[in-house]
Amino acid sequence: MASGSNTSRRIRLPSVPPSSFEEVFEAFESVETKRDLVELCRHVARRADPTVLALLRREAWKQARFVHPKEYRDEILRSLFESLVRRINEMRETDPRDVPDEPVEGYEEFLEIVHEYAEDPDYDSPLLLLYEASAAAFAVFHLEEPVHPPGTRFPGVGRVREVDGKYLCPIKERREGQPGSFCTVCPAEPG
Repeated sequence: MASGSNTSRRIRLPSVPPSSFEEVFEAFESVETKRDLVELCRHVARRADPTVLALLRREAWKQARFVHPKEYRDEILRSLFESLVRRINEMRETDPRDVPDEPVEGYEEFLEIVHEYAEDPDYDSPLLLLYEASAAAFAVFHLEEPVHPPGTRFPGVGRVREVDGKYLCPIKERREGQPGSFCTVCPAEPG
């Protein structure tokens, strides 16, 4: 029985760092309920020690090497990394036993995005995919919040914000529908 779960099924908990994209896929594909998802996210978050965070930072900078100008790249990566660390901390603190053991609506579309993300020939980090996908899934399917937490800065275009109970994202229109973009399942509206 999986730790923190009241069910007899077992989710696949990946090693951190994962050995391959396949290991990441298998972990996410084993999720059947919101409780499973939170258990997976908590497992991943609790392994985010300083070494893993340093690896994540290095992988993020490597993936963004083609973003120019350099000042923009540095600012956006700093903002996104801060947001990822905030989500990791939220995932670490959430007890799966407090989460309903119910199906995850819209999860199949999320799985398709995870596959698209990894099929991008410029993307070569199973570790970064594991953490970005965990943070996105946790935000969207558990917290029912945007992929990027309110306050996340996108230099030159604004911040993700909450206005009158709605989440507004300055990059939603640009990124939604692009292969490998979690914006497709994000509840934020363009704005």
